[in-house]
Amino acid sequence: MPRKHTGLTSTLKDCGVRADWYNYVFVGLISKVTPYENHEKEIQIVPEEVFWGEPATSLKVVTSQAACMPELKAEDKWLFYLRKGNPIVLDYYANDSLPISDAQE
Repeated sequence: MPRKHTGLTSTLKDCGVRADWYNYVFVGLISKVTPYENHEKEIQIVPEEVFWGEPATSLKVVTSQAACMPELKAEDKWLFYLRKGNPIVLDYYANDSLPISDAQE
């Protein structure tokens, strides 16, 4: 039986992972995690393998909804999807970042 195609198209060139929604997409090492106001955390990240954008050699990122996220600890590697901002925010509800151990191709 021949395959049917929906006819839907996309201008995305990233297999639908929405990388172009973000300024930076990279695998990064969490070098430091410190408490931040309102039970959030400030994370120091060192990008290791960059897929999109040109992040600084070290980024400070603040969480939003940290209590809902997997544990963030120094020496963990994550696949980060981040937008520019002041501060840069790792938002639980509107972000695709995840531990590298949970990331698929």
